[in-house]
Amino acid sequence: MFRLTRAALAVGATVGAFAFAGPAAAGEPPASDLTVSTGRAQLTLAEGGGYAGVLPVRLTYRGQAAASVDVIVAQPAGIRFAGEQDLQLQTCFPDAAHGDRALRCTLMGGMTNGEVRDLRIRFTSLAGPQAKTRLSEPATITVENVGGPADASPSNNQAQFRARLQGTGNGVQPGTYQPAATPDLSVQAGPTKFTSNGDGTYTGELVVTVSGATDAEHDEVGIALAGVAGTPRVLGQPIGCFGSPEWPCRIDPVAKGTQRVVTIVIWTTQPPADGAQLTVSVTAMRSLAAVADANPADNATTSTVHVN
Repeated sequence: MFRLTRAALAVGATVGAFAFAGPAAAGEPPASDLTVSTGRAQLTLAEGGGYAGVLPVRLTYRGQAAASVDVIVAQPAGIRFAGEQDLQLQTCFPDAAHGDRALRCTLMGGMTNGEVRDLRIRFTSLAGPQAKTRLSEPATITVENVGGPADASPSNNQAQFRARLQGTGNGVQPGTYQPAATPDLSVQAGPTKFTSNGDGTYTGELVVTVSGATDAEHDEVGIALAGVAGTPRVLGQPIGCFGSPEWPCRIDPVAKGTQRVVTIVIWTTQPPADGAQLTVSVTAMRSLAAVADANPADNATTSTVHVN
């Protein structure tokens, strides 16, 4: 007769425990495995000047719990991050730990086990056209499971890419694309025409043309007005001018070899005298700080006032 002793039962229970409660059953996902892969950022000539294009990025995730994902975008020199095409990347801010041009963004909604997410990250450049195609310096896209367990395969948490500035002819330029170090802006202005509103106030309009001679990087262009008291704003933009010249009006950057034409509207109760001269000046700006210009002599001009 076959009899089980207490010792045999104990051993059997232990073996059963290991069989059913081991590190992971077959096919069970790891605690965390986030992966990123990229293509190439293909940039072509954009309407209004400069270049624009997208970088395809694929994220995959396997994990026992949902992941809160950060995507860190390193920007090559002369290439600017312009958001994700479907607004899947939000709340982007500088991340010096990944480089002085890196931005850390939050992936909207996070990721769940088995999910594959395709991103189309938009980039722009202030480069002017040329015959040969140019390639940017290498840069990276890095992903992190924020606050989650350590990644099972950290080697696939980063992917490298290069931006390609498509030429107008054949061939590829040797080396890597690097923008100019110094901006070179110039400004022209038409007359400033003030019209009475019939209630003691006047509205003035001034057309300003800003030209760019280099592809030096800048966030925006500041426009300052001197010789008029009032509340100015740039048509098509919600911001005012915050009291020139300390806080100039701001417009989008100007690409190499292009012009940006804007209309500034000024509301005032005290227009300048007919025939007076206003001074209009421009400066390239980065992080709200003025950047020295290669030829500052043409960064200012005058506008003649006409009052109706």
